[in-house]
Amino acid sequence: RRRRIRHRPAEPEKNTMATFAVEYAKSGRSTCKGTKELIPKGALRLAKVTEREHGDKTISMAAWYLPVPFFQMMKRMRKGSAIVESTADLAGFDELKDDDKGAVEKMISDYHDEEIDWPPKPAPKPKKKKEPSSDGDATQPSPKKAKKTIEIPDEKREGVEMGQLRDIAEELSERLRGMGYNVPDADAARQQCGPVCRECLVDGVLDVGNVLRGMAAKWGMKETIECVVAENAPLAGVFKELSSFEYKKGDNIKGTAYKKVSAALAAHTAQITSGKEAKKLAGIGKSSADKIDEFLSSGKVAKLEEYKQGV
Repeated sequence: RRRRIRHRPAEPEKNTMATFAVEYAKSGRSTCKGTKELIPKGALRLAKVTEREHGDKTISMAAWYLPVPFFQMMKRMRKGSAIVESTADLAGFDELKDDDKGAVEKMISDYHDEEIDWPPKPAPKPKKKKEPSSDGDATQPSPKKAKKTIEIPDEKREGVEMGQLRDIAEELSERLRGMGYNVPDADAARQQCGPVCRECLVDGVLDVGNVLRGMAAKWGMKETIECVVAENAPLAGVFKELSSFEYKKGDNIKGTAYKKVSAALAAHTAQITSGKEAKKLAGIGKSSADKIDEFLSSGKVAKLEEYKQGV
């Protein structure tokens, strides 16, 4: 037989005393602390009343409940807390109507009866429904952004000799660069793509599709940055890539700094033409300004190329 352990009243704290009360709601303005619903005027309600001494005064604070939520609250109270053992613990009980007295007595009895599973567990809170949009359609959750990818079809090339792989590796790297992949400089790209080409060459047949797919997975797509001025997008993208590499290395300080530079460039309302000009923006210091000049003059940043090559 399931055994239910009931809390026994503990001695009140020196300056704190909890008592209980029952009455009819005097207005319809009070709220049930358990269900958060308004308690109608004239409805039966119970309270846990906490009294505290404050100087020479005693302050009483009542938390009102509808009957069932009141007993659910008692069930959740910590061991040793004072609870309602009988109607004698309820101030105002004698003023109730006979029917309500009987109902309260039964609830107390059921609460302490080990054979009765009462009160019932609180009903689960309903999930909030999303408000319909202005056009009348229900608001749908925002879909997760899918990673940008390009489908690479199967492709075979016959009659390929080992000595041709160097040039083919360079050719395939440039193809991926043109497709928007984050390909490093020509030498690094050739060095990384060459071994994959050798693995995919069998009996003079090169599986070009597999080479392209393998290198595409390694390099990934360039991240597109939305900028107020489109001409600043390549610059903002460079610093976003630098930020990603720094985060991967575990250098959160540099990662955050580069991320702020990227955001500043993206939000700027004029085209950036020099590091000196960019340095006027918040978050862009001398080091970042030098990298901006380097990119504007050569189309690349040495530090980023090193990261791409795994240096």
